Amino acid sequence: MAAREPEILLGHPGGPFFARSDEGYWSIPKGEPDHADEDLLAVARREFAEEIGRPAPSCQPDGSAPIPLGTIVQKGGKVVYAWAIEGDLDPATARSNVFELEWPPRSGRHGADEPLSLDQRRAMLARREQEWLRGGDAVLAVTAEGQVVGSCGLHRRRGPGTLEIGYWIHSSFLRRRLATRASALLTDAAFTVVGINYVEIHHDEANVASAGVPQRLGFEFVGEQPDERAAPSDSGIDCTWRMSRTIWLAQRHHR
Repeated sequence: MAAREPEILLGHPGGPFFARSDEGYWSIPKGEPDHADEDLLAVARREFAEEIGRPAPSCQPDGSAPIPLGTIVQKGGKVVYAWAIEGDLDPATARSNVFELEWPPRSGRHGADEPLSLDQRRAMLARREQEWLRGGDAVLAVTAEGQVVGSCGLHRRRGPGTLEIGYWIHSSFLRRRLATRASALLTDAAFTVVGINYVEIHHDEANVASAGVPQRLGFEFVGEQPDERAAPSDSGIDCTWRMSRTIWLAQRHHR
């Protein structure tokens, strides 16, 4: 009987971020080192075990070491190191690690909370409204095609007289100007609040797509400053855009 053709193990990221993504998202099991000086092959073995639910073979069938495949650089700047090793695995037995995720972002809801009943949703909305009336944040869903595809909100974290707009859109719904439209509506809403004279949008310098939102709405770029990196692809430079009540209302009047 002829020998089986070799197969390559690929995985697909789980969770709501990638639920509608397929082409271009399948990849080898991988992760990130915890420390800069970690042995990368040991990291690869650890991440494989976490993603697949079982350890990778310790060596090749002939006893040799894993084969280094070199590196690639992803769009976000991450460098991926890969090795090949031969072994047998039934994909049906794979069990990836799991964790609880707040979804939509900043919604206060987690996987265990779904599906919510109608009464639970009403109670959640009432809590959010009370939070805003007490001086907290306003967090809203962005919907398209009958489903939640992102979130947005107004945040009171930039001092008196200023509200900050935040937004997040699922990758499957990018380039539809959803964040721009949501931000325009949020800016309208922000300037109905007594005492609010400025609205700001902040983003990491590396997030060029996010920068397009305040640019399209006519916000003024007012500067940048060092900030914590929220993601590996971030530059650690926070960019600030600002709109004044006077300019926004004048723009709206001439539209």
